[in-house]
Amino acid sequence: NGFNPVFKMQIGPKTGDPTKMTLDELFDACIEQFKVIHWEGCKIRNISRWVEEEIGRPMLSSGWEECIETGKNAFQRREYGNNWLTTFIWTDGWDAMAALKKLVYDEKKYTMEQVLEMLKVNWEGYEVERMDFVRAPKWGND
Repeated sequence: NGFNPVFKMQIGPKTGDPTKMTLDELFDACIEQFKVIHWEGCKIRNISRWVEEEIGRPMLSSGWEECIETGKNAFQRREYGNNWLTTFIWTDGWDAMAALKKLVYDEKKYTMEQVLEMLKVNWEGYEVERMDFVRAPKWGND
């Protein structure tokens, strides 16, 4: 539902209670969360690019011979620009969705309430259950 329990703050949109969602609704909620988080990441990256150009990173730049020769910081070198943003949730997120589909929605081995409780304690005391999720088929690779 967009709430980060580590930082105890709302960081994503309120997309609903996952314990009351169908698989399709959960999928749509995950897409919505990803869109918002990805967009925020893009904004943060664009701001950091500006800061990097204005302030530079002297320690990083001192390791590049070209930067030393030209007197430019590493982020003024456009030929090696970092014009991408990677959000690594794609693979892990869809693998988790595939595991949820199998173990919660198809086999009904666990409820979403149980899954949320296991995640809340980072699987402590739930090693058997964690391994069920680890061994579940992965998205696009079953």
